[in-house]
Amino acid sequence: MSAQSQRIAAVLASKDNADIPGWLARLGASLAGEPTLDRETISDLVSRGRPRWGVRSSDDAAAYIAFWADLMRRYPDPRIAAAYSDVLHLLGGHERACEALRVFLDAVRRDPSVFIEYSGDFSELPAQCGPAAEIDFELATIAYYAHRVDEGAMDLETLQDAVHELLARHGGDPAVRTRLFEIARKASDAITR
Repeated sequence: MSAQSQRIAAVLASKDNADIPGWLARLGASLAGEPTLDRETISDLVSRGRPRWGVRSSDDAAAYIAFWADLMRRYPDPRIAAAYSDVLHLLGGHERACEALRVFLDAVRRDPSVFIEYSGDFSELPAQCGPAAEIDFELATIAYYAHRVDEGAMDLETLQDAVHELLARHGGDPAVRTRLFEIARKASDAITR
């Protein structure tokens, strides 16, 4: 365990449910001097620095949203962005749901492995956010499938079926084809590394 992760773990452990804004302020202050976050610290923040089933007050909700928005701005890690999207979706209300989906899809574009942890939370949202969001969610699913095929954890046929379904509906859209080529290029780059 790194010195950074030990220090942040101590602040995470000091969570005070009676004063979430104060606890998040202390957590933010403890991160202030960190130019980067190590893998352990990010994992700990994602698992212990988010609300799981809601909050007690609108002040708590606002504090969580502000904390994670700031964290995402300061540290451009897709795992942090995906966690922020989850917080925003949980606490931001209906009016911020599509924004949360956009943040999630951007995180998946940068790291398809984050898809599985949060996709269930967002699975019904694309239909509410419009046709472009639905296509983007399908492309995120395909990117995740390509990632899993690269890992040897999924068969190629499942990926091919998803691509064929998308192309059957949107194959005439040059933007869809471009995005599919980008996903294929990333998968190819991952294999050759």
